[in-house]
Amino acid sequence: MSNLSTAVGAERRRYERFPFRRMVTLHFFEDTPVEFPAIDISAGGIGVRSHINVAADKMCIAKVSIVISQGNLSFEASAQVKHSIYSSSENGFILGLNYIKIEPSLQTAIVCLMRGLSDDMNSTHDVIARLGRHDTR
Repeated sequence: MSNLSTAVGAERRRYERFPFRRMVTLHFFEDTPVEFPAIDISAGGIGVRSHINVAADKMCIAKVSIVISQGNLSFEASAQVKHSIYSSSENGFILGLNYIKIEPSLQTAIVCLMRGLSDDMNSTHDVIARLGRHDTR
C-alpha cells in the first residue's frame, strides 16, 4: 500500500522544481500586492514562504523576475494557491501556487534558465529575447 501512495504522490508533480531564493510579488485581488520570499519555482508554479495562512484555491497575480547575467526575465501570471502548510523549519507557511495560464515558450525559458544550460546558451538567450516581459493573465 505504501508503494501505491508513493507512486500517486510522485505523479502529482508534472514539472521539475528548482530552488529559487528571490522576492516574488503576489497580488490577491482584494488586497494590496505583497512581497513573499520564494522557495522554489517550476514551469507550472512557484513555492513561497508566508507569515499568514492563505486559503487554498485563492487566486492572485504572481510577479516574478529571474535574474540572469544579461538582464532578467520578468513575467506576471495568474496563479492559484494549491496548498498552505505550516512549516516550523521555515518559520511560517509554505504556499504552493500553480500558474493558471502560462505560455509554453515561457515555461521553456523558466526551465532553461533554472537549469543553467550552458551547452546551448545561445538558443536560451534567443528565447528570452523573444519573450521580453510577459503578461500571462
